Amino acid sequence: MKGVCNACHNRDWIDGHFKRLGETIKETDAMTLTATKLMVEAWETGLEDKTNPFDETIEQLWIRQWLFYSNSIRYASAMTGAYDYAAFKNGWWNLTENLQQMKDWIRIKKFLKAAGAK
Repeated sequence: MKGVCNACHNRDWIDGHFKRLGETIKETDAMTLTATKLMVEAWETGLEDKTNPFDETIEQLWIRQWLFYSNSIRYASAMTGAYDYAAFKNGWWNLTENLQQMKDWIRIKKFLKAAGAK
């Protein structure tokens, strides 16, 4: 891939681009892992049913985390070289907001379960 970049850019630019891309992947992977741990917690504590991992609200938030937001950020970083370009359209803002929504969902479901609500 670096050979294609070399047609227009120098080696320092190329190395910097791929370093930033690597950092983007690391950070989105970490946030996706956090979301996955929250999903596992919801399943293991019985807050949600893992029979169909795509039908409940928190499961759909989890899917958005990795399928839409993380991939959109990686794409923007890889193709435009602009780490911050993905800030809004399915980007960093959404990734962070979605993670918080998952945390809030678990907190609410635990509260309701403790209160005896179904």
